[in-house]
Amino acid sequence: MNLATKTAYVDYDSEKVHLPEMEKAIRDAGGYQVVDETVVIKIGGMVCAMCVGTLEIALKKLDGVAEVRVNLASEKAHVTYNSRMATLVDLRRIIEETGYQHLGILGEEAAGNLEKEAREKDLQDKTLGPRSTTSVPPGARRPLTRSLRSTWAAGSEKGAAVVDIIQNFSRVGY
Repeated sequence: MNLATKTAYVDYDSEKVHLPEMEKAIRDAGGYQVVDETVVIKIGGMVCAMCVGTLEIALKKLDGVAEVRVNLASEKAHVTYNSRMATLVDLRRIIEETGYQHLGILGEEAAGNLEKEAREKDLQDKTLGPRSTTSVPPGARRPLTRSLRSTWAAGSEKGAAVVDIIQNFSRVGY
């Protein structure tokens, strides 16, 4: 502890105690503050609540991350972290290793270009299918069922589930 700089460093075993618990104990010990940083990261590739949960769990496992809130609708992750323990590079690595796209930090100009490119690729994949070589006349789109079947049909459970959902929508006239 350094009284002149009003700073304390704590060594702890992350297997026995987690950072949010440690920070709460410090705050409860007399109103001390823990200096954390908060960042809003643009995320690509999330399609459901399961994606949100998977990403939140993966980011929370990173030492130094105190809080994570991922929002599917806004495609953003709000991450509170200790910058002496975790870096933006670490956060990006976890996001990409989990299978999602790190589209940059909210407010950074480069993030806008990455997000635009990802959205254009996603739209192209949805209209033509990522493996398709068939040309489609301008303004025309393939039926959604055909596009998704070509995207997911590889004998996977996920692919079979998506095809079942599409067939159910087709039956009710959606």
